[in-house]
Amino acid sequence: MAATDQLVERLRADMEGMWLERPEDVSRMVGRNFDTGKGFSCWAYCWGYLSNLGDLLYTLYGMANEGEGDVATLGALLARRCRAYADSFEAAGHMTDCSGMLREAADGFEAVADHAELARLARALQRYVMQLSFWVDMELPWAEVCEYVDRRWHER
Repeated sequence: MAATDQLVERLRADMEGMWLERPEDVSRMVGRNFDTGKGFSCWAYCWGYLSNLGDLLYTLYGMANEGEGDVATLGALLARRCRAYADSFEAAGHMTDCSGMLREAADGFEAVADHAELARLARALQRYVMQLSFWVDMELPWAEVCEYVDRRWHER
């Protein structure tokens, strides 16, 4: 329980730090996008991964908060997804801080003792992931994308 509480506190502190400062992960992700020369695919994939993971975390947080499901199964599922997303964030966007946090959370999910502990960790990670997704979203070149789509749409 103490390890979970420490991780939840670090997630909270990192999430609150993102309220005022652009995370280094976002700078690395933007740089990775330019290095690959693939348009904005790194942005799009990282934003999609963050959104999907946030939805999953919020759903399982709700289940754990209501005492639904088997704790070991929910924890194993979240651990598996955290590790998979950690690999994806590292490869797609060089988002090493997020990847490290997800790997640590995966270990935490495997060790949770009850629904309340699982809910606390899932909610803290969900808030961290969603705050990071806001930064990635702000980096997407929306004006250019919208202009391109609008132009293409009217060429039909």
